[in-house]
Amino acid sequence: MREKAEVISLRGKYARVKMSPSAACDNCTICKHDKPFELSVYNEINANVRDIVTISIDNMPKMFAVIMYISPILSMIIGYFLGLAIFKIEDASVALSFIFLLLHASIVAIVLKKKKYRAFIVEINKDTNN
Repeated sequence: MREKAEVISLRGKYARVKMSPSAACDNCTICKHDKPFELSVYNEINANVRDIVTISIDNMPKMFAVIMYISPILSMIIGYFLGLAIFKIEDASVALSFIFLLLHASIVAIVLKKKKYRAFIVEINKDTNN
């Protein structure tokens, strides 16, 4: 989803923007606002304060739900049956399922941090700058 916003402050590689919800916001689950709101966005193109910019918000809530709710359960099931096949003891397989869960959580945290699933500025609108 792409939306227009005004840069109101800068902080390192991030910009704070003010935007008004549009019709596309009705189906979005990222911010759920019905009046103007502020959002922190990744500013890789070096927009300045008062620039009117186009931001892109990754459309990933469904993927996020799969990553956060379904895949941990699958990792525990895999860990359990793998532990049962290797150790032939239920206590060890339960322990291995929790080890798989912790391993899964670590991998997800690293991947989400590297992917930077968040809003970011894609262009500065030159014709509408103040």
